[in-house]
Amino acid sequence: MIGAFRAPGLPAAFREDLWLRQGARGYSEGTSIETLVSLLVACEECVDGARLLCVDRGLLRLWSRPGLPAVETLRAFLNRFYDAAAE
Repeated sequence: MIGAFRAPGLPAAFREDLWLRQGARGYSEGTSIETLVSLLVACEECVDGARLLCVDRGLLRLWSRPGLPAVETLRAFLNRFYDAAAE
């Protein structure tokens, strides 16, 4: 799944369409999207499930990542797209 996610052109499309930027700790917003998609694939319904992904050394090694964005970082990223008026 990660290989497909990192397919040529997809990260660039995220940067163009979502105006992605690099986070203060060095995680790109693309990494946040990748982590959230991985949560969905793992059947996690809550951002808090990212805590499980963050401690999985095998998964991090497979992804070639030293770590993943914190749950609070992921929640803040999602909140940028929340529109209370749309409810």
